[in-house]
Parts: sequence; structure tokens; C-alpha cells
Amino acid sequence: MLLLLVGFLIGVAKSLVPLGPTGVLVFERGLERRYGRAMSVALGGVIAEFFYCLAAVLGLQALAEAHPYVLEALREAGIVVVLAVGSYLFFRPPRPERAGSPRPSRRPSKGDLAIGFSTAALNPAMLFTWSAVVAVLISVGRFRFGGSLRLLFPLSVASGTLAWDVVLVLLLGRLSAHLSGRTIAGVVRALGVVLIVVATWQWAHPAERSQARDRVRASSASQP
Repeated sequence: MLLLLVGFLIGVAKSLVPLGPTGVLVFERGLERRYGRAMSVALGGVIAEFFYCLAAVLGLQALAEAHPYVLEALREAGIVVVLAVGSYLFFRPPRPERAGSPRPSRRPSKGDLAIGFSTAALNPAMLFTWSAVVAVLISVGRFRFGGSLRLLFPLSVASGTLAWDVVLVLLLGRLSAHLSGRTIAGVVRALGVVLIVVATWQWAHPAERSQARDRVRASSASQP
């Protein structure tokens, strides 16, 4: 039970600051009081991260490292997704209802669910992040991931992440009621600029991506 509580708290803690394209899209839709669409994006991202966490618990990092070019292709695709999301937020025309306080919408969206899943799934670094987390919990916390805990731990992480996403979306909705449409549009465009800068920086540093690929190769070659 303690391990599940730790997993829940980790899920909450890592979601406190909405980083990456998935978190930014949740932030944007929550700020515009499109609650259903915000939670659809959040749920899609949580599903993808659940599988990455499950893969880490099952020890599939070694399998992923054995195919470095697949990981590199996913990283490149992830950069394209970050740039696409940033460009969408920056260049899209303002929503007409921003002339006043935006009307809340609770209608979910399958398209946003797919967007949330894809933006998170195209981030293979999460596999290595969760592998490191699992390793720390085993070595420092003396936890064991046997039996049903292999499935329940990722579920507890997903529950914590989704719980904070609900709180975040509701807080953003309350905040947006006190903001003008122009201010909301400015914040959304600023989020787009941040993602464009991040994607451009990653694309402009191929040497670092090559070094990461070489480290993966070395790790794979050193395994018996």
C-alpha cells in the first residue's frame, strides 16, 4: 500500500508544472474553460505515460536500448510535434468568444484524446525517466515490484497525474473568469512561443542528440 501511495504522490508532483506539449495543451484548454477537451488531452497523455511506466516496471528499457534508431526516430518525431503544437498556439486566430468571459464547455473530444496520447507517446525519454524512478525506489526505498504491484504502481501514478490535472483545469477555469479575452489570447500565444523555442533549440543541437544515441549504443553493447 505504501508503494501505491508513493506512486500517487509521484504522479501529482511531476504534474505540478505543466511541461511539454501535452501539459501546455491541457493548460490552454483549461484556461479557455474547455474542460471536456482539456481532460481529454490529459487522459490521452496519462494513458501513454501509464504504458511507459509499466514498461519501466517490467524492465523493458534494455529492449528499447537494443533498438536505438527507433528511439531516435521517436525523438525526432517528438520535436516535430512540439513545433507543430507551438505553431498552432501561436498562429491560430483568436477565438470569437474571447470578447468576454469564455463560456465553459464540458464536452469531451476523441480528437483531443488522440492528441494527448500522441504527444506523450512520442517522448521515449519517459521510459528512461521511469526506469530511473523505479531503480531509485528499489535501491533507496527498498520497494519490490512483484505480482500485481507491477500493474498497480503505474495505475497509482496515472491516478495521481489525472487527479492533479482535474484540479489544474478547474483552477484555470476559475482564473480565466477574471481575465480578459485579450489576456487569455496573449498567454496562449506565449505558450506557443515557449514550445517553438524548445523545439528549435532541440533541432539546432544535433550533436547532443548524436551523443545521446551513442550512449544508448554503448549501454546496449555493454549488456551481456
